[in-house]
Amino acid sequence: MKNFVFAAALLLAAGAAQAQTSAGTIMVGGSLGFSSRTTETDFSSTQPDTEVKSRSFSIAPQVGYFLSDNLAVGLFADLSNQKRTSPLFDGRGVEFKAEETTRQTQVGPFVRYYHLVGDEGKAGFFGQLAGGLQSRKTEYDTSRPGDFDERIEGNGGFANLTPGFVYFPTEKFGVELTLGNFGFSSLKSDYTSDNPNFRPYEVKESGVNANFGLRNLSVGAFFYLGL
Repeated sequence: MKNFVFAAALLLAAGAAQAQTSAGTIMVGGSLGFSSRTTETDFSSTQPDTEVKSRSFSIAPQVGYFLSDNLAVGLFADLSNQKRTSPLFDGRGVEFKAEETTRQTQVGPFVRYYHLVGDEGKAGFFGQLAGGLQSRKTEYDTSRPGDFDERIEGNGGFANLTPGFVYFPTEKFGVELTLGNFGFSSLKSDYTSDNPNFRPYEVKESGVNANFGLRNLSVGAFFYLGL
């Protein structure tokens, strides 16, 4: 009898520790990403020094439902903004600025599977497969006389596989880290310009890529709510 009670207690403890990924649980949260880079180049006295600044920010809200233990499906959105500022010079060495801004939106469904480690199940790994529609808009603005502003607007589809690590400080709350993903992207873009002599054109592109590294670091937080 004592052995039975002890075994039952262990099962209940394990179930409580991993309740955050059990069937019927709802996950609500998302992730944030940010990067900043400055590149300075010192030339000789005959050429002005340059400084190029790049900034990017992203936010990705998600909501999901666990169909079975450790397996969730849901919907997500990924909104990102990237800005790059660089100097331009005229023939007299006067400095002007060029700014390139890219805004991208991705929306669609996802499937996620967890593999928790340890007896308490407070940490583990996950893989998320997502896909859907995407749009991207890039604007190039310049203050140098004689130059023209340009725009690129595109729409298409995508799919990506993202591995990550998750830690549960409490049963209802999880913190996760990702460093990039494997992906496929397809985009059809229209190129336009303020230059009256510019002839608009269209570009179709598609391909696979793998983006990993600290520059792709994203931190996420989720609440796991039982029904």
